[in-house]
Amino acid sequence: MTILAEHIIGLSAIEMGGHMNGISAAQAARWRFEQIIESGELRPRGCVRDFNDDTGSQQELDILAGDGSYVFLSNGSRYRDIRDKDICFGFIFDAEALVRAGALVGRDLLADYDELADQAAAEIAATLPPSPPLSEEDLCDFAIRMEIDDPDMLEFIRQDANSIDRQLMDAIIQGDRSTPEGARALDHFLAKAADLQARERRSGSAALALLQEDGDSGHWEILVKGALRLDQALGYIVEGKIRWKKEL
Repeated sequence: MTILAEHIIGLSAIEMGGHMNGISAAQAARWRFEQIIESGELRPRGCVRDFNDDTGSQQELDILAGDGSYVFLSNGSRYRDIRDKDICFGFIFDAEALVRAGALVGRDLLADYDELADQAAAEIAATLPPSPPLSEEDLCDFAIRMEIDDPDMLEFIRQDANSIDRQLMDAIIQGDRSTPEGARALDHFLAKAADLQARERRSGSAALALLQEDGDSGHWEILVKGALRLDQALGYIVEGKIRWKKEL
């Protein structure tokens, strides 16, 4: 039995909200689907890190960790099952054929990237002198502007406003190397992410074994490096339903 790999087209936040040129999310999904068919290939997002762009649905830490160089698919209907039918468009491939051509197999790492970023920020912060808390004058001004009078909340804000951990986390998310400590935190995160990817992702016979064990469970992501030609597709997904090429 052929193990299927499905790619569901991602939409940007603007498209999902129906705010792109006044067209609905369903219209945007169909338009993107038709544009991809016309191009003849699925393309990875690349290094773009902007929630307002129109190139897909990957998150910032995915891109930072290098996942923008892959086209992502699932072994089965994982994403199709949770997507509203009117915005569910995509493509079907032979999962094992993709792996034999070099694709990787592994689990979704997004939550792990979030955790690794927290760890990297905290570990670098622990090597730095503590930052001074917010001054009483600045705290008072902030409390008046925001109309906050809860003493516990104000104390948390006073301690957290200049938090090194938070500043380093911001540097990681933004890919900001403008300070030595921010650059250290970013490099620390990237090293952790690379190590995680090496541990969790499989290629070749090991990747095939994961697929053959789980079939179309949807448990695994299939990562294709670079563009994926649509002439390899077995079929399309149109409004949540599979249309096989051989039937068209």
